[in-house]
Amino acid sequence: TLTVKIGKRPLTLAAASESRRKQEEGDYGFQVTNLTPELARRFNINETVGIIVVEVAPNGKAESAGVRQGDLIIEVNRQNVTSVKDFKELIDRSNRGNGINLLVKRMNAGLIVIRLA
Repeated sequence: TLTVKIGKRPLTLAAASESRRKQEEGDYGFQVTNLTPELARRFNINETVGIIVVEVAPNGKAESAGVRQGDLIIEVNRQNVTSVKDFKELIDRSNRGNGINLLVKRMNAGLIVIRLA
């Protein structure tokens, strides 16, 4: 005789990892980190302070708006950003219903404004 208990199947590691990544990316679908000398060299950035986009979720709001890996975020809604902490505080304080504006420095493109709705 074999006894079987029916229940929910646990998430696979890949699915759990994907779920965690989506939470880290937030509603807009991208991840940032503080600019380090190594990242500045990798993305050919002359700045020494700021936050850099390290991942953009496929088909997310950020990708649709034009956010790219390697973008250096300088401002959120006209407020200077020098760290991930600053970035998160400004995003949390913003009225997400109105969207956010990012001032971004992009290699070979200069400064651009990206609107995330």
